[in-house]
Amino acid sequence: MRKYNEIICEVACTKLKRHMPYSWDLNIYRGCEHGCKYCYAMYSHQYLGSKDYFGNIFIKTNIVQKLEEQLSSSSWKREIINIGGVTDSYQPIEEEYKIMPKILKLLIKYKTPAIISTKSDLILRIMI
Repeated sequence: MRKYNEIICEVACTKLKRHMPYSWDLNIYRGCEHGCKYCYAMYSHQYLGSKDYFGNIFIKTNIVQKLEEQLSSSSWKREIINIGGVTDSYQPIEEEYKIMPKILKLLIKYKTPAIISTKSDLILRIMI
């Protein structure tokens, strides 16, 4: 049985310390319902006090507002954002919360490039 927890985040995008083709990471959720056996991110859940990465899903309910704060800042350099570095932003709960269309609209508004990785067909839904 899945457990959903709404949480508040302090920032939307996290600056990466390692050298990658992108500089920022954005994760709408923590935990992932897909339950992939090869998931490298499942161990990142322990700092939240949870060992159930696939069943205990955290939803960052204020992430859209926090992203707009970051993207509208005069210091924002429109660097590439990787969406879903440690969780799938189009996992089943996204069908209910519908956060990704709002994220994508902000990226377009602030002309910020992004990389999206997903295994879900929710990415195909029309943005309204």
